[in-house]
Amino acid sequence: MEERRRPLRVGVLTNGTSVPRWRADILRLIAELPDVEVPIVIMNGEKLGGCRWRRFFELRRYKNIPFRLFSMLDARICNLFAGSRLATAERGEDLKPVLPSAEFRTVTPETCPPGLHHRFSPDDIEMVREADLDFLLHFGFGILCDQIIDTPRNGILSFHHADNGVNRGAPPGFWEWFSAAHQTGVTLQRLTEELDDGRVISRGSYQTRLWSCTANRRHAYLESQMLMVDAVARVAKGKALRFEDEYQPLNIYASRLFMVPGILRSIAATALLLSRVAVRIAGRLRRRGTRWQLFVSKRNPDAAYDFSLTLRQATCLPPPPGRFWADPFIVQRDEGVFLFFEDLEYRQAKGKISYVRLNADATVADYGVALEESHHLSYPFVIEDAGDLFMIPEASASRKITLYRCAKFPDRWEPVTDILEDVSAGDATVLKRDGRYWLFTNMDRNGTGDHSCELHVFWAEALVGPWTALPENPVIVDAATARMAGGFIEDRHGGLYRCSQINGDGYGEGINFMWVEELTTESYRESRVESIRPDWDGIVAMHHIHQSADWITFDASH
Repeated sequence: MEERRRPLRVGVLTNGTSVPRWRADILRLIAELPDVEVPIVIMNGEKLGGCRWRRFFELRRYKNIPFRLFSMLDARICNLFAGSRLATAERGEDLKPVLPSAEFRTVTPETCPPGLHHRFSPDDIEMVREADLDFLLHFGFGILCDQIIDTPRNGILSFHHADNGVNRGAPPGFWEWFSAAHQTGVTLQRLTEELDDGRVISRGSYQTRLWSCTANRRHAYLESQMLMVDAVARVAKGKALRFEDEYQPLNIYASRLFMVPGILRSIAATALLLSRVAVRIAGRLRRRGTRWQLFVSKRNPDAAYDFSLTLRQATCLPPPPGRFWADPFIVQRDEGVFLFFEDLEYRQAKGKISYVRLNADATVADYGVALEESHHLSYPFVIEDAGDLFMIPEASASRKITLYRCAKFPDRWEPVTDILEDVSAGDATVLKRDGRYWLFTNMDRNGTGDHSCELHVFWAEALVGPWTALPENPVIVDAATARMAGGFIEDRHGGLYRCSQINGDGYGEGINFMWVEELTTESYRESRVESIRPDWDGIVAMHHIHQSADWITFDASH
């Protein structure tokens, strides 16, 4: 009989029994993983009565009064506009109900020069060794040094809430917000003795929330939760940690070390915050004036993925008043050329799948409703298989991906099976290649409603499944490239390109063409070869493109 592997033992370093809710959520998810236990929480017993710490915090507090005032105002604005998940992300939560079987121990570390480093005593190191830990999670204490770094078998996992190849230092999420960066990075690393040079396990890149620095920071906290959960889950399954050493700059210290902003920058940040909030309010008031529309054009048969000229010559198909049309997919049949798309009426704020039949000159010959459910529908991916036509619309509100078969073209579709269940998934797209079916979809595993950051891939021997996840899911964690933007494109040489959205603070900043370098049941790799930005004829946003044998369609907003 095979001997059962012992559970993975994970310890936690904190500054008390209460932690921010986003950290409590991580620990809750880790504690629920199969073959994982959290036996000990080690709390920082140091008081601020130590002269070095007291002087440090008093000086920092005096120097940064304007920044603290900015932070207080920003937090109030965030709580006013944000949903409950974002508004409560940093609210304290008691860990004892979250980890009821854990032992809570207090350690008073030695503070080392220059005042931010913590060293554990030999007795405390021995206590950690006796806990027989595979991991420690760094949710408290200062910068750790000496023996504690290597005491757990797999080291200490720690977040750096920035891409440390670009932005070292603090505060989390501020400098990306202040400089209007399109994405805000997060780095998960295993700590080493070298400051800012931990071994990188994974990175995430998330849309920057420009309307509030607090919202941007909290959004990065929430979106990056699964980086740590996935790393622990990987080792619990008996696999080794993966490191991205090849991504590290040649000299980590060549990157700028950012600090808490001083008085002038804090004043500038306050003015910037107020101006961006005003823009956000104005944008909400005129949101119904922004309409997604469909565009269609004949293809250039000599172009593999260079659509710039064809797109500029496309014919606009404006929706009826009070609606927008988006996410078009082309179906060419004997009956004609059809577009299936998301049709949303502003009053109902719920999408359905409609269709138009095109005339030869790309004008609308016929219009109708193809599929409507009690929940929102969009992104009606259509695929032909074994002589039948199938559709997989986005229905993330239903928490499943449903496959529909066309019973009567073009306006009667019947559910066949649920491809995936209990998932918040968007923009599901199926590729038939190498004798298999490959499902690409964007998942929100953090409850933020953001489907732009993670790309997951599944494979099956038949369209109806069963579907198997790639072991490295999510294969991409990057708002700039992860989200699907239509189907795949194959060039005349057999090269395969995935269309993906460019998402920063705004939605629909453009479309990438990602060359698929590797697609197997074990791994997926791609690289960007070209991007299209919406910068012609008054077009300010686009996020979807699809082609058939003779036609190209895309959506855009003026």
